[in-house]
Amino acid sequence: MKRRNLIKSAAIGGLALSAPGRLLLATTTSDLRAVDAVTLSGDTVSLSAAAVRELAAAMKGSVLQAQDTGYDAARALWNAMFDKHPALIAQPTSPEDVSAAVNFAREHQLLTSVCCGRHSFSGKGVAEKGLMIDLGYMHDVDVDTANRIAHTQGGARLGHVDMATLKHNMVTIVGTDSDTGAGGLTLGGGMGRLTPWLGLTIDNLESAQLVTPDGLIRECSATENADLFWAIRGGGGNFGVATRFDYRIHDFNPEIYGGVMFFPWDQRQALFKLVRDMIPGAPDKLHLGPLLVTHPELGPMVGVEACWCGDHAEGAKLLEPIARLAKPLTGTFEPKPYIDLQLTTDPNKRSSHYLKSGNVTALDDGVMEAVLDHYAADPGVVIFFQQLGGAFSRVGETETAFSHRNALWAIGIMADFQDPSDYQKYRGIVQTQFEKLEPMTIGYYTNFNEEGEMATENNYAANRRRLQQIKAKYDPDNLFRLNANIKPLA
Repeated sequence: MKRRNLIKSAAIGGLALSAPGRLLLATTTSDLRAVDAVTLSGDTVSLSAAAVRELAAAMKGSVLQAQDTGYDAARALWNAMFDKHPALIAQPTSPEDVSAAVNFAREHQLLTSVCCGRHSFSGKGVAEKGLMIDLGYMHDVDVDTANRIAHTQGGARLGHVDMATLKHNMVTIVGTDSDTGAGGLTLGGGMGRLTPWLGLTIDNLESAQLVTPDGLIRECSATENADLFWAIRGGGGNFGVATRFDYRIHDFNPEIYGGVMFFPWDQRQALFKLVRDMIPGAPDKLHLGPLLVTHPELGPMVGVEACWCGDHAEGAKLLEPIARLAKPLTGTFEPKPYIDLQLTTDPNKRSSHYLKSGNVTALDDGVMEAVLDHYAADPGVVIFFQQLGGAFSRVGETETAFSHRNALWAIGIMADFQDPSDYQKYRGIVQTQFEKLEPMTIGYYTNFNEEGEMATENNYAANRRRLQQIKAKYDPDNLFRLNANIKPLA
C-alpha cells in the first residue's frame, strides 16, 4: 500500500491517474563485452565476452550492459535512494529464458536479483555489479472465465491483472498501486483493498510456475511440488523466479462505493474511534484505511479511505457515520470505478522513500496514542493503515508461509522526499515515530520493509524452520538472497 501521492496530489483537488503497468522501453543488445561482476562471496569475477554472448545466445530476450540502449531505464528503481549498476541485465521473454539466466548465475556464482515492478523499498531488485533478471517483458494475463482463473506471467504489474479481470466483471485480490509487480507482491503475501473479503493474494493462488536455482522449470500447487507451493506463499523470492501465477478470480461489480475523505486534525481521535468501533461488526466487503497526512498549507489532517464491494445503498448506510462525522476538508464517498481507486496511489514521479511498518492486533488506546500523539506533521511523512481481519484471519498460521494471521492492521510510517540528501532527516523522523509503536507490534509485512537477517527470520515465526529446510533443499547456496532472506538450514 503506497499512499505517498494520495495526499500530495489529492488532499486538495482531484486525483491524477496514471496508466497502470507501464511497459519497459524497447531495448537493443549491442556488441557484448567482457565485464567484471560480483559473486555471491563478494569477490569479483571477470566474465569473458564469449561467456556473455553465450548467455545472450541462450535467450530470445535481451542481455544488456552499461553501454546499451535501455540499460539505464531497466535498472532505474522506483525508490530514488538507490542508484545501482548491474554488470548484466537479462530480460527474458519466456520461462526458458529465465532458466538460461538462472543457470548462468549459478554457474558463475553471481550476485543475482529478480525485478519486476521495481517497488522494493530496500532496493533489492537490482544487484549492484551482479546479474539482474528483469521480468518486465513477461506481463501477459490470460483470463479463463470458465475455470475462474487468471493465468498471469511473472512480470505483470498489478494494473495488468486488474484491467484483464475487470473486463469480465471479475477480480482477484492484488495490492493498491497498479504499477507494483505482481511477482514481488504475491511472493510476499499480497495485501490490498479486498483483503478483508478475499484474504491475501496468496490465499487466492491456485498454482504457480517457478524456475528454481537448478534451472528447472517446476509447476507448483497443492498436489505438485507442494513444499515449494507452501513456501512461495509468503516466503518471498527465496526459492526461485516465479514465471507464472494462477489466481482464483471472483464475480465483481467494477463500480464500488467509497473514496477518500479528509477531516480537520482535531477530529483525529473521533475518526479513529469510529473506525475502531465499526470494524468488528462490519461485513468482509468493507475495507477502511485511516491516514495521517500533512498538507503544505493546511497542516496535518486525518483521513480514511473506504472501499465497499457490495450494494451501493448498503455501503452508503455503512459509511454514513464517517460521512457525517464533521465537515470534510475534501473528498466524498460515492459510487466509482474500482480501478480509479486502484490508480490513486500510483507514483507521478520517481522520488526517495523510507518506511517502517508493523502489525497490530487491535486499534486500541495504546496504538492510537503512539500514532496520533506523535505524528511528526511533516508534508513528507504519511502514516497509513491496511485493514486485515475477515478472510485474512480465517487462514491458519501454518497453512501458508505467511505469519501473523492474528493481526488486524498493518501500519506503515512512510517518508517521501525528492532530495536524497534529506535521507537522514526523514529516516530519523520515521524511526522516532516507529519507536513509539514498535512495542505493540507483532512482526511486519515484508513487502513494506525488509530488516536485518535475524529480524527477517524471526518475522516468519512458527514457519521459520520449515522455510529454512525448504530453502536448504532447493537453494543450498542461497543464490536468491536479495530479498527478505531465509538462510538455508545447515
